[in-house]
Amino acid sequence: MRIDINSTSGSNNYAIPPDNPNPTSPVYCYGLRNPFRWNFDRYTGDMYIGDVGQLAREEINYRAAGQIAGSNFGWDCFEGTLPHATSAPCLPYASYVAPIYDYPRESNNRSVVGGNVYRGYAYPGLKGWYFAADYFSRNLRKIIRVGSSWVVVNQQMPTSYTGMVDFGETEDGELHMVDLSDNIIYKITTANPKTTYTFTGEGDWMTSSNWKTGVIPPNPLPSGSVIVIKPYNNGSCFLNVDRTVGPGGDFFVEPGCNFTVKGSAKLTLD
Repeated sequence: MRIDINSTSGSNNYAIPPDNPNPTSPVYCYGLRNPFRWNFDRYTGDMYIGDVGQLAREEINYRAAGQIAGSNFGWDCFEGTLPHATSAPCLPYASYVAPIYDYPRESNNRSVVGGNVYRGYAYPGLKGWYFAADYFSRNLRKIIRVGSSWVVVNQQMPTSYTGMVDFGETEDGELHMVDLSDNIIYKITTANPKTTYTFTGEGDWMTSSNWKTGVIPPNPLPSGSVIVIKPYNNGSCFLNVDRTVGPGGDFFVEPGCNFTVKGSAKLTLD
């Protein structure tokens, strides 16, 4: 459902956006059984949903940002990729938005938990992967689109890792999982993280307080390090001295943010 909480309409304390599929209805998408955690890719606006099944399948649904309105994901005519017995009038399978991934419901693998797309910088090997879990199992699933297909990698977490109920991302894009059974928050990492310097202030690169850790990146930036320009409130960062990003180092400007090299200063990317 999609409503406008900043406006009112009739006797409601909300309004229905006029660009909803039906401008008189708050319903925005159809055919979902029990969406348990859904999120938008912070870069693209694409939508990912973990939809809990009934008896047969758990599924991950995806819809690109410009195609979300009016989408029908098939329940209860289909549960994942399988037909589901129902008295409802049903269309052929191709009429619905098929899941990008589904898996069979089993005793310890029967409650999908949708997550996020990794958009951080400390772990470049995770960039662009979508993460999902299952409340009852130790399966951590990574999903990424390659061309017109979806690649799925299933990784077994340690024995104690059950009871996952949610994912969350920090301001700088790092991912965490919430374990309700043991009341623990886990950070998703890889074996070889990069040293990250994030500009989170406003204005001068050479002001240490503008950097998240209070440390100005070394010059030249060494291999295994990354600079991320993410000024406060999508503001600006300016550089007025020469700086070099050495081989094996990386430099990124977050979408919607501004970076300027002033005067005769140079930023060299080796």
